[in-house]
Amino acid sequence: MTDPGVLRDTLRELAAEVAATARQEGIAGRTVTLKIRFCGFETHTRQRRLPRHSDDARTLFAAAWSLFEAGHWHGKPVRLIGLGIADLGAPEPVQPDLFDSAAERPTDSERERRLTVAVDRINARFGAGALHRGVSLTDPVDPVHSLDETPAGTK
Repeated sequence: MTDPGVLRDTLRELAAEVAATARQEGIAGRTVTLKIRFCGFETHTRQRRLPRHSDDARTLFAAAWSLFEAGHWHGKPVRLIGLGIADLGAPEPVQPDLFDSAAERPTDSERERRLTVAVDRINARFGAGALHRGVSLTDPVDPVHSLDETPAGTK
């Protein structure tokens, strides 16, 4: 697969699955890991450390997509792509900063948490993927999140 749109959508779905599993288990990850394998079994693994533990699919996706873009792999045929979390701990609440612009504010508010729980319940009842959150067609990465993390390491 070489289409970046399909790869982006696949990563978004993987992030949603990982986040839902983490929420179900009551854990969150602070390190996001992207694994990508190309034809010929050339495999790359990249990690990014988040500023705080998160079980939010949009946060995990944004980190994974930035790792993908930083790899300069566009156009190479992808055989396998995976996403995981490490450095597990309890989900951390986020205190918004009054002076940040609205686009830079974290979305881990109580309202967002309730919405996420409702989506998880609907998907548990009607099957994974029964309900998805909307995304912007103009920006493939949710513009609500700003990532201040630095890479935790590369392999």
